Amino acid sequence: MSIDSLKNAFEDKLTIATCKEASSNTSEGSTTGGNTTGGITTGGSNTGGGGGGGRPQEKTAEEKVNDQIKKGKSKDVIVEIDDEKTPEASFSKETLGKIVEHGQPLIINNGVMELKLMPKDVQKLGGEEASLNIVAKTLSEEDAEKLYKKPVFENADILKPVVKEIFDISAKTSENQENEKLGSLVAITVDLSGKKLTKEEIAKLSGVRYETDEKGELVLVKCGGKYNEETGKFTFFTDKFGQCGVIKDENLKKLTLFINDTYTIKNDLNDQLDAPPEIVNNRTVVPLRYIAESLGVDVKWDGPTQTITMTKDGKTITLTIGETTDGNDTPAMIKNSRTMVPVRYISEQFGANVMWFEETQKLRLFNN
Repeated sequence: MSIDSLKNAFEDKLTIATCKEASSNTSEGSTTGGNTTGGITTGGSNTGGGGGGGRPQEKTAEEKVNDQIKKGKSKDVIVEIDDEKTPEASFSKETLGKIVEHGQPLIINNGVMELKLMPKDVQKLGGEEASLNIVAKTLSEEDAEKLYKKPVFENADILKPVVKEIFDISAKTSENQENEKLGSLVAITVDLSGKKLTKEEIAKLSGVRYETDEKGELVLVKCGGKYNEETGKFTFFTDKFGQCGVIKDENLKKLTLFINDTYTIKNDLNDQLDAPPEIVNNRTVVPLRYIAESLGVDVKWDGPTQTITMTKDGKTITLTIGETTDGNDTPAMIKNSRTMVPVRYISEQFGANVMWFEETQKLRLFNN
């Protein structure tokens, strides 16, 4: 046999051996046409044809959740969605039950922001018998620009967006019930690591919900938040879905109160009450003078009628010791020579946003 003949025969055997090895490798997974790692298919489809010609098939949010839950109970359940193509995640009632039983947070990440739902939040949103669809998308630049041209943003030296993106979050059950009001707080995290922020600017950061009032005018519901200097991420809480973002407000006022504790945090500085907040009739009551001064409210006291008159920016409300009013089921009271008033009612009447943190028994207030 000539040298050329020997060479051709060797190459033919090598080709056959290579094909067999490739065939063996692709048969280790459960499907053909996809990439496999340790026998678990990570892409491709059942009809893609052996050899990697098939296009990877994206798993649904529900499949991603079930895969992660199978791995154990030690980690958060993270679902990444495409902000441009399909900015939503749908879950059957069976999967919702697994998430609740799993006992770890469900995190929806659209590449720009993260929405963190605790198991109890998932349970409230889905209800007992319904499936759930969560949408977390970013408004188009055109729609965001329209919002930023509203009168509330006229003075850019005082109030301006920190990120151009506006996030639109919603949740709807299979029973077509839209859950806008959550009843508890959920966390929204935005990456600000690309921003060069000073300590002064960080102190003025606030998450915000964009809402409309009864006149159809845009109003900002400030939610405060916390900046992580190590990661450059900013997290704020909201008890309501809708459009939201992050702003810098030079006039931001914030107050943290702790139940049964005279210690407070006012505009990032430690402060002291002369009487601790208490829970009465499932409502938090606080010393009148302190909350009024914090909100910039003028107070007048009429001893003979036991009446309190509060005024700010042309709005006046009146409370009488021991009496309830429309929208307020907990009357003002005198305790240990201190006048105590329902903090949520007073604050919201004068435009402040109040958030209750159940686990730590604290309230946070932000001026609007």
